[in-house]
Amino acid sequence: AVIGGHARFHGNSSKVFSFDINYGSNKKMCQTYHGQENAIEIPFEEDFLPLLRKIQSSSNEDNDYHLQATDVFLSAFDSTIQNLIRGGKHSKSSLAGSLLLLDHITSNTAIHTPIMSLAKYAKEEYGMIVAVDGAHSLLSLPLEMSNILSDGSDGQE
Repeated sequence: AVIGGHARFHGNSSKVFSFDINYGSNKKMCQTYHGQENAIEIPFEEDFLPLLRKIQSSSNEDNDYHLQATDVFLSAFDSTIQNLIRGGKHSKSSLAGSLLLLDHITSNTAIHTPIMSLAKYAKEEYGMIVAVDGAHSLLSLPLEMSNILSDGSDGQE
């Protein structure tokens, strides 16, 4: 409903961003409602997932996994945005109102996505709307929607 509603409200040229490790059905809905060209997949699995796994395997008390994982996700997100802007068809302001679709926990890789940090950054930096698929995190992680809907500065990821 959220993906289709976003496409209907913002029109055919609206963009929707999702990580390539997101739930497959959601990615297909993004393509169906927004069109192939406007459903922008953030490449993560090939280039960034190995970095995340390396951080995870070397995690210790001196190594804050959460902060480093957030940096990895933000790097992937920003890299995709900057490539679009460099391509000349988009500007930072033209991406305002785009939808960023996040999985709280990915279904295929069981990665805990830093949704609070990503939501805050996408809203503040690009004026994006953020939707979270929390189905795979039910009963395993708190999903603090009131924090996500606010400034995203408090609460759990």
